[in-house]
Amino acid sequence: MVVGDVIGMISLRVREPGLGTLSYILREDCWGNGYATQAAKQVVDFAFAHTGLKCLAAKHRPANLASGRVLAKAGFACLGISDFHAEDGVVSPCPVYDIRRPAARRMP
Repeated sequence: MVVGDVIGMISLRVREPGLGTLSYILREDCWGNGYATQAAKQVVDFAFAHTGLKCLAAKHRPANLASGRVLAKAGFACLGISDFHAEDGVVSPCPVYDIRRPAARRMP
């Protein structure tokens, strides 16, 4: 890795009022260093502090268990399995996650 190299990308998209999606990709030679987890945590914090989003959703390919661990470490909960429809027509089960904006704390 060279200083200034792009090692990955993360995206926050608004899908409908109050709902956004989080997605990311990381260069393989950078896996296992916590970069995706740290980026995901920062985007979640930003989304809930600076947007009207109340919920973020994410999913990962079934074989990418490390991505599921990234989402869990960032505070997402696995909701279950949904069908993933690839461009080539292949359908496979895909774990689906979400995280909700924390409730505002009440002052005593």
